[in-house]
Amino acid sequence: MFPLHVRITKQRTSIVMQIIWVISILVSVPFLIFKKHEVYKWRDFVEPVCMEMWPKTTYYDEDLGQCKSIEQYRLTYYMVCSITLYFIPIFIMITAYSLILWKLWISEVPGERHAANINVQYRARKKVIKMVLVVLIAFIICWTPIQIQIFISALKGDSQVDSWTTEYQWLSNYLAFANSFINPIIYGGFNKTFREGFCIMLRCGFRTDRFPRNQQNQESKFNSF
Repeated sequence: MFPLHVRITKQRTSIVMQIIWVISILVSVPFLIFKKHEVYKWRDFVEPVCMEMWPKTTYYDEDLGQCKSIEQYRLTYYMVCSITLYFIPIFIMITAYSLILWKLWISEVPGERHAANINVQYRARKKVIKMVLVVLIAFIICWTPIQIQIFISALKGDSQVDSWTTEYQWLSNYLAFANSFINPIIYGGFNKTFREGFCIMLRCGFRTDRFPRNQQNQESKFNSF
């Protein structure tokens, strides 16, 4: 909203990236501890499975008249992740994007206002609105299925797992991970500067037009003399 007030420096960007990596590692630590590799030997094939084994809390259910076990730490972990990695980001994105679009819509381009200038400004605003909506919708589509999976798992507990749950679990995890590579594609598709910078990064900072551009500058200097 205020690009001239605060400049994004390389140092600040580096710090933010380090914080993101540290948080990501901390969130993934429980999987390193509680995921176990098991091998199921069936009649005609062997099935290796990486399954979660969280500490269980046993309690007596008076309605059923028997003891039941519940993975309380697992449910707490997933609920906290669901709130911090889904609901809070959606709230922040909707709030931030709404403020950006509101600021963008009420602002006016400095200088003389004529039909061409107004048309360019309108197209730029329309492009930003499309990008913001696509980013938000992609986030919701990619992360909603895994949140549904978490709630299903929390409600079912130790009950029998349906046959479709395994397929749905694979799809929900795939979509959640896919959001990480979808965002750069979205930004690159809507932003020419981002797209050019991304291409330069893929070429390790090498510009194919570097030598011709330098040669052209030297020729222009020579001709001026």
